[in-house]
Amino acid sequence: MCIRDSHKVMPAETVGRPDLYQVRLINPRDLTTGMGALFLLRPGTKCVVFDCDGTLTPGDEEVVKQFLLSGLGLEDLYDARMQRGASTCARLWAAKGYQCVYLSGRQGSFQQISNNWLMSHAFPPGPVHLTRTGVPTMPVYASVGVFKVEYMEELKNKGCEIYAAYGNTLTDIKAYDAVGIPKERTWIVGPHGGEDGSVKIDYESHNYSVLTDHPDAEVEIPYTSMSWGPVFLGEDDTFYERKLDGASRHRLKKNLRQSLRTSAEHDEDFEEVQQEQKGTAEAEMGRGGDYVV
Repeated sequence: MCIRDSHKVMPAETVGRPDLYQVRLINPRDLTTGMGALFLLRPGTKCVVFDCDGTLTPGDEEVVKQFLLSGLGLEDLYDARMQRGASTCARLWAAKGYQCVYLSGRQGSFQQISNNWLMSHAFPPGPVHLTRTGVPTMPVYASVGVFKVEYMEELKNKGCEIYAAYGNTLTDIKAYDAVGIPKERTWIVGPHGGEDGSVKIDYESHNYSVLTDHPDAEVEIPYTSMSWGPVFLGEDDTFYERKLDGASRHRLKKNLRQSLRTSAEHDEDFEEVQQEQKGTAEAEMGRGGDYVV
């Protein structure tokens, strides 16, 4: 049986169970597909926020190089350098049960490059949230800073706690302060470290303190693997590879639509199953059935 609404179809037995889900969306008209990850977290999950450029990489010039090459379709020829110890830091937080969140003012067209870079450099799974623009954004508070504050407030409103954050600019310091992150857990890489009450760090000397100075998360992330799952190949990772002829595409469309009709037959059971799953979730949580998505 499936739970179905206007956005997704999910097996009923998985609804309400916190975990990291791999999601594939299919357009029934042309069969193009997109992949992603669904983080279903418990209320009270503690998050550690990481800026990307200049924080996980040595500087903004790394993404500029990729941006220039992407205009020529050559972005795969350059691998942006990583700050020494950055992925180790993130993995230590994940091992202690914290949810890593990657929050960057990069333009949204860099989503695929960002996902692949994080995976290839062994960062633990986490939401990757970029701006919704197709052009570079100015690294000033009025644009990037406000964007970051709004997303972190959204996480808090959904039940997460922002425990700590890493950045490299005055904009980061101001944004983290705006959502109430303590200055002693506002860690800044580079020349602005230590300004406005923040703490200047380099990862190699800082990482040991992650183990010794901070408790394990009371509400742990609901998964233990450091794997992101299948590598994201792009918005459409199957259509051009298949190169289906007209008859094959017609048969595949027919089968897909039949599958969707089969799912729709269970709509009449939606309310019953929803209530059953909500009861199960409330029993597990002991504090309500809402989860953070």
